[in-house]
Amino acid sequence: MLCPAISKHHLHGLLGPVNPHPATSCVCLPARLVSTACPLAPHKGAVCFAVRQFQQEGFPSQQGRSDHPAAREGAVAGNRRSRNANENSRRSRQEGSSGEVSSSSDGESSTGNRRAGGRNQVAQKAAWLNKNVIQERFTRTQSLNQLTSILQTQGHQLNAYSLTAALSQVPKLHAATSGQRGMRPRHFASQAKQHDNTTLAAASSRGAATQEAKQALRMLAQPLALWLHSMVFRCIGNVLWGLAKLAEVAELRRPCRLLAGMVLNEIKIRGSEYKGEEVARARSAQAKAGYQETLRQVEAELGGLIDITAGKDFVNKPSENSYGGLLVLDKPLASSNFMYSLALLGVDPKKDRQLVSWGCEAFVSQLPDANSQDLSNMAYAMSLLGMQDDGIWEHVAGEITARIAAGQGSQFSDQALTNMSWAILKLGPGHKDLAHNLHNYLIEAAPHASSHKELSNLARAAASAGVPKNSPFFATVTSKSLHFLPTMDLTHIANLLWAYSSVEVSDTKLLEAAKASVLSKPVWMLQRQPMALVNILWAFAKLEHFDHALFQACMPEVKACVRAMSRTERLMAFWTYSRYHDQMAKFERHASSQLGYRLLVDQELAAMLLDYLRGEVRSFNTQEVGTLASSVCMLAWYDKPLLDEVYARAQHLHSHLSIPQMSSIMWCLFKMNHPRPQLARAMVEHTLQLLNTRPPKAVDGDVAYVMWGAVLMDIEPPELVHQVLQVLSVKLSHQFCPSYFGLIAQTILHIRTFRNWKPEEKAWLDNPSPELAKLIDSSLSYYISKIEDPKTSYTQSMVRDELAQVPGVSDIQTEALTEDNMFSIDIVARYKDRAVAIEVDGPFHYMVNRPGIITGDTLWRRKHLAGKGYHVLP
Repeated sequence: MLCPAISKHHLHGLLGPVNPHPATSCVCLPARLVSTACPLAPHKGAVCFAVRQFQQEGFPSQQGRSDHPAAREGAVAGNRRSRNANENSRRSRQEGSSGEVSSSSDGESSTGNRRAGGRNQVAQKAAWLNKNVIQERFTRTQSLNQLTSILQTQGHQLNAYSLTAALSQVPKLHAATSGQRGMRPRHFASQAKQHDNTTLAAASSRGAATQEAKQALRMLAQPLALWLHSMVFRCIGNVLWGLAKLAEVAELRRPCRLLAGMVLNEIKIRGSEYKGEEVARARSAQAKAGYQETLRQVEAELGGLIDITAGKDFVNKPSENSYGGLLVLDKPLASSNFMYSLALLGVDPKKDRQLVSWGCEAFVSQLPDANSQDLSNMAYAMSLLGMQDDGIWEHVAGEITARIAAGQGSQFSDQALTNMSWAILKLGPGHKDLAHNLHNYLIEAAPHASSHKELSNLARAAASAGVPKNSPFFATVTSKSLHFLPTMDLTHIANLLWAYSSVEVSDTKLLEAAKASVLSKPVWMLQRQPMALVNILWAFAKLEHFDHALFQACMPEVKACVRAMSRTERLMAFWTYSRYHDQMAKFERHASSQLGYRLLVDQELAAMLLDYLRGEVRSFNTQEVGTLASSVCMLAWYDKPLLDEVYARAQHLHSHLSIPQMSSIMWCLFKMNHPRPQLARAMVEHTLQLLNTRPPKAVDGDVAYVMWGAVLMDIEPPELVHQVLQVLSVKLSHQFCPSYFGLIAQTILHIRTFRNWKPEEKAWLDNPSPELAKLIDSSLSYYISKIEDPKTSYTQSMVRDELAQVPGVSDIQTEALTEDNMFSIDIVARYKDRAVAIEVDGPFHYMVNRPGIITGDTLWRRKHLAGKGYHVLP
């Protein structure tokens, strides 16, 4: 076997004297050794890797080497030669031969023994080479199917390093196979020209990849428990990283977190909690016995485990005394990757304080030696963990600030800048000059962006770092994006539009160019990147740039991938669909178009998304609860079991809800006509606490929704109404959203009509302060202006004409205003001296999936008209 990368000097100590090939000056390895050491026909890189391992670590002495087939063959051959030589010597002595013959026989016997011993040593070295070749084979696998095949045939020869390589490779191969990196498998190239989109559905691709990854986990779980006690930290860190990345797959999250919990327990014993090596060794041995319980739980989650060592000679089984030693985070790379793994696994910093503190303290002590990638990974990990109050972020932010100020900003890649900016968004600036220095550097770097990836990452970094929308940075990015967009892939289009939607920069040329780029992509690309599609539609909806052609082109591809989506993807898709539906419904009402109604009756996608989300509500965080509540409201989708789950989760998390999240839930309680007084009162009390602890300028304006919902559902919180109106009156002179005027007007109207507060409770309303009086007057004026100049629909005209023929009906009017100008009634008439209000309610006054149930705002409107003396006929 010729290997130009291996020199004679490298192999002299490993294989004995070797000679270069006369024609190529390459080392020629014995064919039998190659077949013994490389049963999988490894390439030259695998052999070089094994030689490097031998030079670094030396020849390891492990049990079972004499049992290798090559070792047994060498021993047998040597013993056979030795017996032959001894037999010849005996015969010679019997025949009276000279001493020279006896001497020759003894020499031949000695030579036979030496050859046998040499062959044994070569066979043992070949066995060691074989295990490292297997490790290299794992790192070079191209598919999960290939990896599982190697495990099935060579699993009995695993050691700690090859096991680590296999487990670290599973998430990489899953991401490549499922298309999460935008990769297109080669075998799809010919099919893309012959088959339609159903053949190349991304759902089947991602589903198959997940099943193959699950199969690999079934094979690797038991060897991991067996070797974990003997692993050094380099192996343990890589195993933890692989499990953390694989836990991002929803179907594998539970088993991966169980296995990761086993690894983290070992780290606690040998790293963050150890009290000397002897104590750690004893505690680690005790924990090893408890890993069987974890394996039983993993087996239940995966549907069984596969023992790849069953019925085979497991030549590398660790001995009882093998121990990996204490674990030390000795490099910034190890510390930052360890913290990043904890973040991906969803470790709670408060519950696992020792693990988090161990990683943070190690990284802070290594800050001067950390490179730009280490700093950005650590910042991103801290943002995912929410570590804002521990003082660690200040140290990391200070180091980043110092390096950017020293002109070393170019050392940070575009992805590193994105990670650091995200940390600023989640944790705050950390250092007073960090956001300012980063902003200035981004302005300098934007004109020099040489690829669409770099440009989209810079835009995302700027949005996360809080760069204002009037900054020259976005003007530069817009001009360069128009050049890159025709060839930009979906992921970077999504990142670019996310940045613009986050800072509320709506550029029509940019959005139209992005739309044209998306529509020009082939179907297989749209299907293999459903998250990018959802993000693009989400950004268009967020910027209120509703394009029906884009929506109609992308939603079928999103629908085909619902089964393979993660929870976040499904939630974003449902919010986007609901937002488009809400906008099209408004377009239907104002433009008399059938576009919105056609979208309205297409309920299959919404039903598919909610079927998957319904089973996961109990594990939602506060943001997910708020997003689902607002989405259900926009779509007017009535699902009582789902609403019960959402409200129960909100009740459990009410003390952690933000004001925008409480506003979404309060809106859902009101509009879905599904009141929960206990939940509403809990949110009112939490809102009052926030109002008492924050200055008015720091209170989110969405607090108007909380006040509005509480009043209209008759929770009767006079104190809340007073405090909220005071906050909003202060915000009116600074930054105020006009949509709050309508909420305030409806709140005041409801209080004046239905609430009988005590004089001392409504003194502030009867005699308001100048600021509060201005807010109330502005709100009522805004509300009246929105109902002026109503338009009579064709249906109203038909009802009016039919009503005119009914005996006893007189004074028929369409779009008649009430005496206080607060309502416009579709048709007003008098019948037998009674004022009759006829509401011509279209489909938008009812639940989209339950046409017989009216919405909460329609019910409130009818209640007010009845309170004004009208007999309401829907």
